[in-house]
Amino acid sequence: MRNIIDKQLWQEIISPREARGEVKFMEPMKAHTYLQIGGPADIFACPRDTVSLENILAVLNEERIPFVTVGGGTNILVKDGGVYGVVISLKNFRRSDIAKEEKDMVMFFAESGTPLQKLISFSEAQGYSGMEGLAGIPG
Repeated sequence: MRNIIDKQLWQEIISPREARGEVKFMEPMKAHTYLQIGGPADIFACPRDTVSLENILAVLNEERIPFVTVGGGTNILVKDGGVYGVVISLKNFRRSDIAKEEKDMVMFFAESGTPLQKLISFSEAQGYSGMEGLAGIPG
């Protein structure tokens, strides 16, 4: 009685919509966290693109299925009992760019799956400094 939704029902409610990406059932969260701890998620979805993410979120909201989103799996703890509902991993969302640039300030945009090291390297490649102190932090 733990599973909120099974594979067949998931396919029925998702199939009318475009939802590309990886979906796993009763997926151990320890495979997706930096600390390698955590019980199973009823459903672990890893959408490939924003259209798929939007469609998955629309279905979950329509069906009132609980969900949480995670980035790369750092800075989270998952209990041994796992996660009830759907875990949406945004690890495929790794784009970073300059959001705003002024004379003495720059603001970066980074999607939630962007590794911190990638963002630091990107800022250095653009000729900016100040993020070096974040090197070595997981994420």
